Amino acid sequence: MSGEVRFPASELAEGCRRVVMLDGKEFVVFKTTEGCVAYENQCLHQGGPVCTDGTLHPHLSARVEEDRSVVEYFKEGATVLSCPWHGWEYDLATGRSIAEPTLKLKSASVVIEDDTVIVRL
Repeated sequence: MSGEVRFPASELAEGCRRVVMLDGKEFVVFKTTEGCVAYENQCLHQGGPVCTDGTLHPHLSARVEEDRSVVEYFKEGATVLSCPWHGWEYDLATGRSIAEPTLKLKSASVVIEDDTVIVRL
């Protein structure tokens, strides 16, 4: 078992994901416009494959106006990862639950050095 995985950065295109094993657990590396993030492939709700099978979509939010009307909008630059089992949603940039921000997916650090992606626990 290893707490570190390395692979060429050219093997991970923007908007794509890659599965890696760290200390016997499955983590998924996502490449976004801001860089890379990696999370354990286990939804906090019931352990679903949130990272490998989850969908990515814009973060839809809403605000209540003074006249009590509701205006929906997409948060600029925010991407949501949704678990395929029961729809639990996480902010892709932070791993935090959208509904309960005190809950967060287990993450691994990701750095790119000399065109090599390094993922560490």
